[in-house]
Amino acid sequence: MADMDWDWSGDVDIDLGDNPLADWAEDKIEEYVGDEIDELRDELEEWLGIGPDQFGGQATPTTYIDPHMIAAAKGQLLYIKHLGSKKAIGLFPEVTSLQNNFQVNWNAQPVYGRPDPLATYQNTTRTVTIGFKLTSANILEAKYNWERTLGRGGKNRSSLSNMMYPTYHQVQNYKTIAQPPLMAIKHVQLIQSFGNAGEGDGYLCGYISQCNMIPKFDQGAYEDSSLYGNLIYPKTIDLSITFNILHDYTVGWEAATGKLAELFPEIGSGEDLGKLIGGKLGGKWGGEVGEWLGELGGGIVGDFVDELLDDEDGYGAGDALSDVTEVGDALLDKAKDWFD
Repeated sequence: MADMDWDWSGDVDIDLGDNPLADWAEDKIEEYVGDEIDELRDELEEWLGIGPDQFGGQATPTTYIDPHMIAAAKGQLLYIKHLGSKKAIGLFPEVTSLQNNFQVNWNAQPVYGRPDPLATYQNTTRTVTIGFKLTSANILEAKYNWERTLGRGGKNRSSLSNMMYPTYHQVQNYKTIAQPPLMAIKHVQLIQSFGNAGEGDGYLCGYISQCNMIPKFDQGAYEDSSLYGNLIYPKTIDLSITFNILHDYTVGWEAATGKLAELFPEIGSGEDLGKLIGGKLGGKWGGEVGEWLGELGGGIVGDFVDELLDDEDGYGAGDALSDVTEVGDALLDKAKDWFD
């Protein structure tokens, strides 16, 4: 019976027996399996955005567990996309501040003889300001953080500083702006969208109006003279981003109805349920299934509430109940009927 040991470094040890043919087969199998493990590891590291290709590898054995890798595996990085160029970066932030600012704008006109102006609603804007720092455990991480912020961004030129600029069309000897530097960002549930503008992946779309990146040289730096002369990489970089949100779905309330979330806050309307199921399917079919399930779910919930409240006018998904006490009393009466 064959025995085989292997690890993620690509080292494979297989024992098929003690004879020339077995030794030859062992060498061939170990080489093949080792190459497959290397390829799988490389693909995994590329998908996570970390590993030797990012940080240059590790020179000596260690028991150090990189929290960057753990955060990447859990999807807890701060992800930033440049929509025009399709470039993206993932940063491991130590969040120091997070501020949401909702600006409700009114046009207030003073009127003679009235103590209060006539105020007309204009719009509501939202900005998110996030402050965080990038801390390096070694020179390899320091290089990575520098390249993804103030540097050139490595081979694919993906860096936050490059994302501050638009994309261009080349027209003969002139360049014209093809698309402004619109962005999409996401950081767990703290910064996310429920719309679909960012390819349905939960990214919040908008534009950056201010981005400060400050290397903290007073906290130390790494020196590297191995490639292009003397290079200095700060151990810590402080960042602050002001992000202006472009809403990619309707935010607000339906006139005179409100939302069903008042009744079932953890479930939402039938439309919400349909979107959830349809989103899991994805593509054209997912959209059609979601729409159909949304209508069906809304009808079922509406019929239930109609029966519950004995509502002759009919109750639809998304309608609000003006009297929560009425709902509670009706639920108690229904429960009594079920148990009688």
